[in-house]
Amino acid sequence: MSKESQQKTILAIVKKWQDCLHTEEPDRKMLTDYIRNFVESKRGNVALLSRESNIAVPVISNLINESKTPPSMKRILILVETIQKLTKS
Repeated sequence: MSKESQQKTILAIVKKWQDCLHTEEPDRKMLTDYIRNFVESKRGNVALLSRESNIAVPVISNLINESKTPPSMKRILILVETIQKLTKS
């Protein structure tokens, strides 16, 4: 890869990630609200979600209560995908 080609590729990567970072916070908020609504809709949903997603109950509780450090976006996506599977069946 030529130096000029590499520079263009780097600029494209930076632009792509800047765009992603621009929407990360609103996306995270919407997904967290979705998880919170599921958890609050029925007693036992935190335990069910934890069991099915293999994400510990305290991690889910901290996310929905907005306490401590929030989990990674990857974990949030796992929770959302798990909820979608659980509510589909």
